[in-house]
Amino acid sequence: MIHVDAIAYQSKYNHVFTGTRITMTLIVLVVSILVDFWALYFVNLAVAFAMIFSLTRIRVITLVKLMMVPVVFTGITALMIAFDITQSVVSSERMLFALGVFLRSVSSFALMFSLSLTIPMNRIIDWMVMLRMPSAFVQLFGLSYRMLFVIIEESVDMILSQQLRYGFIKPKTAFLSVVQMSSMLFMRVLCRMDEMESAMRIRFYHDIRS
Repeated sequence: MIHVDAIAYQSKYNHVFTGTRITMTLIVLVVSILVDFWALYFVNLAVAFAMIFSLTRIRVITLVKLMMVPVVFTGITALMIAFDITQSVVSSERMLFALGVFLRSVSSFALMFSLSLTIPMNRIIDWMVMLRMPSAFVQLFGLSYRMLFVIIEESVDMILSQQLRYGFIKPKTAFLSVVQMSSMLFMRVLCRMDEMESAMRIRFYHDIRS
């Protein structure tokens, strides 16, 4: 069991209004993606963190470590959007657009964490089955979920390791650390995918025909 699932199972409220919470969170997530309104992003962050801390026993440092991964990579993407090497001057429009992308992405991640940390994966899958979603989609969703949070936990461990080595003490060192982490993370993800493939073959998953 990955750490995110363990936190969800330990919540005393993981069975309370499960379907309603999933539906409302997804609606808010879709609206926040479609509507470009900054105040909504901050509201989403506040609501997501309030749900997490009120419904779980998670420590602040644990949530910070989990959020660090999307924040770091989303921040790098926002910087790439804001700074154009072909132009010597950074326009205010590009800066505002990059900041909006960053806030929208981080608030969306926070909303998804508010679901995954408070509702166990099996209840989310039961909700999808209740809606009669295709079986293949449900299975792919479960596999993607697991791989996503395996990647996040691997990234958290790597970031902590780099921090212990003072890998983010200077801008140049931080850049080299991120490059090194990206290559190592790619190799670790490939290893995890190979392990999952082997486990699925052992269970004759590839022999199943619809």
